[in-house]
Amino acid sequence: MQKIAILYICTGKYQVLWKEFYESFEKLFLTSCSKDYYVFTDADSIEYEQDNHRIHRIYQEALPWPYPTLLRFKMFLKIEKELKSYDYIFFFNSNAEARMQITEEMILPRKEFKESLVMVKHPSFNWSVLNNPYDRNFHSKAYIPYGLGKVYIQACILGGTSKAFMRMTKTISDRIDRDLKKDVIALWHDESYVNRYLVFRRDYRLLGREFARQRLHPDSECVILMRPKEDYFNVESVKAEAEETALSKNNLKWNHYNLLLAEILKDKFLTGKKK
Repeated sequence: MQKIAILYICTGKYQVLWKEFYESFEKLFLTSCSKDYYVFTDADSIEYEQDNHRIHRIYQEALPWPYPTLLRFKMFLKIEKELKSYDYIFFFNSNAEARMQITEEMILPRKEFKESLVMVKHPSFNWSVLNNPYDRNFHSKAYIPYGLGKVYIQACILGGTSKAFMRMTKTISDRIDRDLKKDVIALWHDESYVNRYLVFRRDYRLLGREFARQRLHPDSECVILMRPKEDYFNVESVKAEAEETALSKNNLKWNHYNLLLAEILKDKFLTGKKK
């Protein structure tokens, strides 16, 4: 039987998302495997921990935005010793909810394709590489030059063999630390570093948008739903003091106009398809 470690962060207001996450993943996610949940939280207790010895609550103070997401890899390293004993490790955003049975064949890295990691394609950036919001700040360790990168990864799901996952965790954590020493924070925080880590790699399984649906639609398959956090709490109040990437004025303008151009091209592309 495969051993799976599930990493989950729910500090502060995000604690309200745990119950539905756990209930859905316990019922639908890799039910043929042995699963342990490592929950990083500042809560004194969480639902079901008294009933399931496979739920491990780890104290994590509630950090100001964007550090809960930016420093998640550093959190994982706190239990590096425990994680090495698993076959596979998965991280899921706190608002994830499994909506259908997820089998080993559907989500684990495939040996026949030499895969060791599992990622999900961002559902909002599928139509053109022009629209991929990579960090273009050459001062950042998340920097991806124009012309590189074919797919934009959403960091709401990260998985892989324990060896490959921990290697990625250490590398990204080190890059973030080096940037913070220079007062640099990547454009989309941990997600920017994940995309940079993968830009030259081909050893990952790419899951489709059905694994990161943002809304339910009767005509679209939904394996995992990323529940709207605003249905549970005021998201903007949590992110009120968000720090921006340390960009020069010229780089900031270049990024702005590039993304603006991408939006114009996208509108024309979609209009043309409708005709």
